[in-house]
Amino acid sequence: MRAQRAAYLRHVESRPTLDVTAHTAAAFGVLAATVKLSGRSPRPRYNDLWIAAQAIEHGYSLLTLNPRDFAGLPGVRILTPDPRGTEPRRPKKVKHE
Repeated sequence: MRAQRAAYLRHVESRPTLDVTAHTAAAFGVLAATVKLSGRSPRPRYNDLWIAAQAIEHGYSLLTLNPRDFAGLPGVRILTPDPRGTEPRRPKKVKHE
């Protein structure tokens, strides 16, 4: 089991990563402020907000099983996997609470 974990870690570490830049931080700040202005605390969503900030900075769509976690965030393009196993699809509009 330890060898499997070590092999998996080596595999993960060999994958490309995205650096956190001043642009990432600026996008994160805008997203956190948006969440706060909506009356929610951004603190429990920090990881999601950093991921969304990276997607915005690099022009990526964000693939998620939980599109509601990212609803209402400006500049975030969301994709969700199709439950039938075909191409990802854009989620239906989520009403803001």
